[in-house]
Amino acid sequence: MINAVDDHLLKGEQLDLRWTRDEIKVFPSLLYEARSARRVVVLLSDHGHVLDNRTELRPGGGGERWRPDDGRFDEGEFAVHGPRVLLADGKRLVAPWSERIRYGARRNGYHGGLTPQEMLIPIAVLASAELHLAGWSEIPDQTPDWWEETPSASPAPTVMPAIRPPPRKTPETLWEMAEQEPPLTPEAPLAKEPVARAGWIASLMVCPLFAEQKRLGGRTVPTDDVFGKLLAGLDAAGGKMTATALARRLEMPLFRLRGLLAVVQRVLNVEGYAVLGRDEASDTVELDRDLLWRQFELLAEDRP
Repeated sequence: MINAVDDHLLKGEQLDLRWTRDEIKVFPSLLYEARSARRVVVLLSDHGHVLDNRTELRPGGGGERWRPDDGRFDEGEFAVHGPRVLLADGKRLVAPWSERIRYGARRNGYHGGLTPQEMLIPIAVLASAELHLAGWSEIPDQTPDWWEETPSASPAPTVMPAIRPPPRKTPETLWEMAEQEPPLTPEAPLAKEPVARAGWIASLMVCPLFAEQKRLGGRTVPTDDVFGKLLAGLDAAGGKMTATALARRLEMPLFRLRGLLAVVQRVLNVEGYAVLGRDEASDTVELDRDLLWRQFELLAEDRP
């Protein structure tokens, strides 16, 4: 049993840790031994906790987040009773449902209340990348959709109402004739008919050069469905996405995305040109659509 989080909650607020694998000293060694023995690691907690965030100290006499039942309860509290209440006389106590209440000294965090963070037990099943469990599937990154910036929809073009010009009078002088001559302006380009965004992706899938590049890519080349989903996701985002957002779009764990991108780059980056690139500093993936269309010689009518 590892009490690293509990130990940290008991401290003051001088340290604000980022809970990674290496913060818990025994955890890397445990994962190494499990990988060597081809074992699965199940992480299970006995309870959750809430972090201190402008909490209000109230008189208690029990624990950090519970107090004996004195027949009353205030705003943010519930009275709890039953056979599973074991730490209070008469099997009754009062506990807060609000995160902002504590009954003891200020610490990094607390547990013992009735919030979901404290009542619901976290559990995770971990396996090494080369260990595949029958009947199990990996879950993608669980950040919500609003965590990543999404491109705003292009505003609809403003349609100007047709205006009939006033009738032109017959000019009587040279000056009036000059005023009625239309100004010399460059010709406006013809409007291009919109094409479905999936059109160029479908054309790429049947391109002979694309098939040849996949053959040269080796046995780990993904399916056309994966290519299509990856390209459609980048296209919908304007050509650039964070790695986290792209992994969620592909419904795959983030740690597998790097290997997938390396294979996809071997296919798309013809002759070393960066059709698909990744910026490590900003952790973003970028697709150069114009370069892709030129490299694979897609027809103009297939492009959006």
